[in-house]
Amino acid sequence: MSGSDDTSGGEPVRSLGIVVNEEKPAAVSLGEELHLWLTDQGVPSQVIHLRQEVGADQQWRAHEGGPPPKRLFGDALVVLGGDGTLLATARIAAPAGQPMLSVQLGGFGFLAECQPEQTRECVERILAGDYRIAERMMLQVAIEDPERAPQRFIALNDAVVAKGTLARLLHLRAFVDGRYVTAYAADGVIVSTPTGSTAYSLSAGGPLAHPEVEVLMLTPICPHGLTLRPLVLPGDSTVELRVENTADTEVVVTVDGQTGVPLAPEERVVVSQAPFRARLITPDTGDFFRKLREKLGWGERC
Repeated sequence: MSGSDDTSGGEPVRSLGIVVNEEKPAAVSLGEELHLWLTDQGVPSQVIHLRQEVGADQQWRAHEGGPPPKRLFGDALVVLGGDGTLLATARIAAPAGQPMLSVQLGGFGFLAECQPEQTRECVERILAGDYRIAERMMLQVAIEDPERAPQRFIALNDAVVAKGTLARLLHLRAFVDGRYVTAYAADGVIVSTPTGSTAYSLSAGGPLAHPEVEVLMLTPICPHGLTLRPLVLPGDSTVELRVENTADTEVVVTVDGQTGVPLAPEERVVVSQAPFRARLITPDTGDFFRKLREKLGWGERC
């Protein structure tokens, strides 16, 4: 596979799914408004409501009800919400190859490519095929137990193995492609994609990675040791994390900050690159460095 931000020209879109975070009234209102406008233009569309809460991946529903289809309605999706809404959408849409345009209706919006007042203009360009698609690397996460089938998840940003409510250090061992790397005494460890390098990993002191770089990042959370530093790995690496004190410490595996699963004794977490990618619509060329300056205040003088 080529770089994670490879772009390709778009094709005219003939139908659109409109994903709205139903906890955001502005998203619901804009979604209905966009649906009516598309109907007037003769473009098939459907509003898809998302309840964004921990473990909400299975709580999608379209207006007709029922479980989510393998491919959500439409040739492409317009996602109305914040970065969290896009993360939740990507975990369902990416395996089906559906492109997604994120409209910023959240507080941060690092992944957004369109402002609310530009929504109609952005959609017109999508309908005309005047856009590009940036492909973003994703993770597949498996919680493996020797006595039962593994639990599997996918992530656009990261997978985190961290302590629960009590302030106790975790004792973890990390392996890469079957080779022992190091032991951590820390609050946890983050495995992130380049997209996730500007999220939790950054807060924990991890490196920034341009989306075109094909890497995984292994970042300890509050490590008890001055020599334990973030580690950048080849994108095709397989990372295995084993927690040694799960018997007396609460441990949780979190995917994209939205799906949390308790880790039991004898279970291990295996993270690798997913065989598919999130396809993000960019009406313009996109500028990662501009986002660093505008969203993170990168390079500003004190």
